[in-house]
Amino acid sequence: MQNFPLKYFQGDNEKAMKVQIYYTLISNLLTTVIQKTLQRSLAFSNLVS
Repeated sequence: MQNFPLKYFQGDNEKAMKVQIYYTLISNLLTTVIQKTLQRSLAFSNLVS
């Protein structure tokens, strides 16, 4: 989760915070799946670009 720090939230209500947390978790999961599928060790910045 270090690649997606949640230092502050964009919204001010509970629903907005939950959406941001879920977005972060899903993005992290997808990048992990892609990295494992490629079977190569890439830096995070190279992987997402």
